[in-house]
Amino acid sequence: MNRIIACIDGSPATRGVCDYAAWASLKLGTPIHLLHVLDRKHYPADSDLSGTIGLGSREHLLDELARLDEKRRGLGLKQGQLLLEAAQEHVTKLGAQETDTLQRHGDFLDTLRDMQAQSALFVMGRLGEETPPARLIGSHLESAIRTLTRPILVTPVAFEIPQRVMLGFDNSNSARKALELMAESPLFRGLECHIVTVGKDNAENRQPLEDAATILRSVGLSAVTAIVEGDVELALEKYRKQQEIGLTVMGAYGHSRLRHFFMGSNTGNMLRMAGGALLVVR
Repeated sequence: MNRIIACIDGSPATRGVCDYAAWASLKLGTPIHLLHVLDRKHYPADSDLSGTIGLGSREHLLDELARLDEKRRGLGLKQGQLLLEAAQEHVTKLGAQETDTLQRHGDFLDTLRDMQAQSALFVMGRLGEETPPARLIGSHLESAIRTLTRPILVTPVAFEIPQRVMLGFDNSNSARKALELMAESPLFRGLECHIVTVGKDNAENRQPLEDAATILRSVGLSAVTAIVEGDVELALEKYRKQQEIGLTVMGAYGHSRLRHFFMGSNTGNMLRMAGGALLVVR
């Protein structure tokens, strides 16, 4: 069964994740599974401190520490369940018809890998519970983008119903896959589609854009093309703001500067600078 996996953690991004998941669920007619993972690194299932220097002979202290860890883990699970119940109530009020909740105790990325075979879309907040103040993206987000094969909808804190969508297009395999998704998915029905390339305005760049627009128009979508120059992240974000675009779509791999920008050393730049929601397609 295809489903939307909405990953929540109690951070400020949680409400945005729920709002965008509900929007996507209504557009796709797909159930939502609200997921909370209690990370094993911070909430270990078993605390074996017997090898800790200076504690080996202090059994009473070891027992007390183990009991404290168990209590902390139990409180974490209870808090997670309350969070899931509140999130489920919220998305139901927004009109989501089929919802479910799931709490796991383990590794976050392993959990997502286990679930992706029966998932159509992951929804994750740009900010996470463990995001340090100096960073603008969640600690798990970049790893998830590199690891998962299903599309990931990266959401801002505040929700805004997308009216326009922009595809960052470099004619790579992943960009064409993103284009194919846009042509086939009900998620984009009724949205004004902008296909944008960063580079020189010449025939080499123009023709693939027009071909892409023809594909979208052939399925009844409105398509606008544009070529912009400059640094990829700055040029795309400037265009997004000018056109008041609420959703950006990009392939996770490419063969041009978009690839180096998105999956290379500047991976975080896209996530940090892109306003609105970002859909990553692999």
